[in-house]
Amino acid sequence: MRGFAAFLSWCALVAASLGGLSLAGCTWRRAPVDPPAPVTLELLVFNDGFHSGFIVPYDRLGIRLDLPRAVRAPVSQARFVEVGFTEQGWALWTDHSTGHVLSMLFRTSPGGVALRWLPTRERSAVDDAPRQVYRLPLTAQGEAAFRAAVLAWLDPTPRALIPVDDPAFVLPGSTRRYWLWRNCHDFTAEVLAAVGLPVQGSLVRTPSSFAVELERLFSAMEDFGLTRIEPGTWPR
Repeated sequence: MRGFAAFLSWCALVAASLGGLSLAGCTWRRAPVDPPAPVTLELLVFNDGFHSGFIVPYDRLGIRLDLPRAVRAPVSQARFVEVGFTEQGWALWTDHSTGHVLSMLFRTSPGGVALRWLPTRERSAVDDAPRQVYRLPLTAQGEAAFRAAVLAWLDPTPRALIPVDDPAFVLPGSTRRYWLWRNCHDFTAEVLAAVGLPVQGSLVRTPSSFAVELERLFSAMEDFGLTRIEPGTWPR
């Protein structure tokens, strides 16, 4: 009996000790988890089978140009802007000849960051409807990375080149020259990589190969349950 009483006393001592630790806040606890950063910008990523780029709210793009009077009215009514990379001669309709297209396979030509003002998030009715449209929610860090990536392609002293037939479209110069190995899909891919998506390297991005790449990226994003993107958040 004496041994049993000693055992009960030991149990009582252990229980009292654990209770004291609990009251003192010395129990094991999970480290606090910071709430996820809120979404500050939702981009639309589009690919129409020929051209790709982004649609972003105009007031969040962070690009301000000294625009000619002819385009100030459309810009003042713009709520969104389409952003992409293009070849200047092609975009301005100065040369759509077969020879010019073939020349892009062998030499570079002046590029431009194409900006088109849009009243809604839809592209112009005269364009082909995008075959792929994806929503890309960004945190403040992701938004800053997007803006920095776009500005890296923009000439620091942009000169707006305006097609006469489209006052809602401007083409500032680019720091990059255009050719087969640096086309609009490379621009879109580089910006996506900058905001945090695991874009793989590619020697030549064609419309079809880039369509597969976009589908892979956004399907994986859905599979991982990612609801916001910023640099460093993609699962490894």
